[in-house]
Amino acid sequence: MKKSLIFSLLMISLSGIASDALIIGVSDYKTSPLKNPINDAKLISNKLKSLGWKVTLVTNPNAKELESKLNRFSRSLDKETDVTLVYFSGHGFQYFGENFLVPLNVKDSKIIEDSLSLSEIISSLKNLSNPKIFIVDACRTSILDPDTIPISVGLNSQPAPPNTLISYATAPGKVAYDGEGRYSPFAYSFGNALEDSSDLSEVFLKTRINTMKLTDGEQVPWETSSLSEIIFFESSLNESQNDPLDEYNTSFDDVSLLSQSGKEDQFEDLNNWENVIDYLIDIARKAEQESFLNLYPNYEISPNTEKDRNDVIETFKKYKNQQIDRYAYYSIISSLQEGLTNPDCRENGKLDPNCTNFDKAFIFEPNLESALNIAKLADEENINSSVLARHYRYGWAVNRDLTKAYDLYMKDKNQDSYYFLRDITEMVQEELVNLGYDLKIDGDFGPNSCSAFKSVTGSSTCNNPPRRDEIELFFEKVYKVN
Repeated sequence: MKKSLIFSLLMISLSGIASDALIIGVSDYKTSPLKNPINDAKLISNKLKSLGWKVTLVTNPNAKELESKLNRFSRSLDKETDVTLVYFSGHGFQYFGENFLVPLNVKDSKIIEDSLSLSEIISSLKNLSNPKIFIVDACRTSILDPDTIPISVGLNSQPAPPNTLISYATAPGKVAYDGEGRYSPFAYSFGNALEDSSDLSEVFLKTRINTMKLTDGEQVPWETSSLSEIIFFESSLNESQNDPLDEYNTSFDDVSLLSQSGKEDQFEDLNNWENVIDYLIDIARKAEQESFLNLYPNYEISPNTEKDRNDVIETFKKYKNQQIDRYAYYSIISSLQEGLTNPDCRENGKLDPNCTNFDKAFIFEPNLESALNIAKLADEENINSSVLARHYRYGWAVNRDLTKAYDLYMKDKNQDSYYFLRDITEMVQEELVNLGYDLKIDGDFGPNSCSAFKSVTGSSTCNNPPRRDEIELFFEKVYKVN
């Protein structure tokens, strides 16, 4: 499957009063042209038009045209509009925690200046009080020559402003795909979900499941949200019902509609281990059937949802009654980071707490802030520093800092870690691949990795793992803008 840096930003307007969408696709880059962004933009444009949306489609804009189109669109919106949409498909990157969209004809030396940040787009619509939804579809292959301006792996998670949902095509710092077919896996899945469903939570859940299926589980979309309203993509549903809330439990039992802060309000303190376990159990209890998957032989919704739900709940419960060791910290924090957990194996009618069933999965919305809180506890107690290292490695709820991640992995070495060397090596290899070097991310720092690392740092030697001063220099050069 071809990996290419594609970035799709979608802000969706779902109003019965007015449904306005600005759809932007950029494919014809001089460096690293992309196959599918314009196809993706046309696909989403047509899907929304079929649902009654007013759509403006823009293809291959340069920096001035992109900014002009966005400003014109934001000025044209009625403040009474219920919800609004902007879709961008093309190259994107992260730089020191901020996500950027790349228009055409941007010079390497001015890529930060001429690209449009996600924060700028959010700010351009700040006067609208209506719900706003952003969807970010990005992968991590660099669009720049390795000898110019290096940019980071993947995108960062940005907190959702009030009454906003931000949907990411994959976890921060992780890979998303442009796709070998006519559309990216995420755009194709989103388009199909719009045909199958109208309720926002169902659309994103089906998008997540199908994207996972198309990428063999390598790409797992997820969302951060502060939405407080039930939203439909098809305005006719709003117009045809006297009260669209009648079909729903107004206590928000559908956890996918809860905001990140809204979920936390159900618990006294998500810095507390037991409360975090209760939080995860509560999510599993309230989750829809589509959240429970059979991963083998195909990604499909489990036909035994209630049994799988019980297995997941019992798997979470065991962590309340056992010693909080290295593995327990890793399991719970990873679940919060990735929005995915595998239940224990079931043997002879009983769950085996020493066996994980990787053929089954429960997926839900990640909670990076809570993951960070518990990861700090694991580090402070000198039990598992690797889980906190992942936050700094990928920029999960913190600014990315490879040197800090390196220090935490080295600290983890003294906590009976078998994987600290692999973690450090793969972290460096990910950045080298992001810079355009052709090598495998396999934890083996072989000749190709050494050669690429030395070319970046200017060092004459190659250590495994690299020394701290080498990592510090590498990090400085990776993020240095000429």
